[in-house]
Amino acid sequence: MQEIKASIELTMILIPDEKTGYCTAFLAQFPEAIAQGATDKEAQSNLFQIFNLMLKDRSEEVTNKLEDINYTTKPLNLVSA
Repeated sequence: MQEIKASIELTMILIPDEKTGYCTAFLAQFPEAIAQGATDKEAQSNLFQIFNLMLKDRSEEVTNKLEDINYTTKPLNLVSA
């Protein structure tokens, strides 16, 4: 199998809450994916988990609509630095 190297850059926006000390994180390209954490790092980790679940849910939604169509799927792995 031929390996394809690619990079996708997303913009994470972090908003600290001075009252609680927590941080809210979301992706500019997918603003519906929102997470919170006690630190920037925790918010980023939570956001990654939420984004992963969101993509899985969308994938299932799309494949359910394609049940009468002949198609193939291939994995595409994106690695966070």
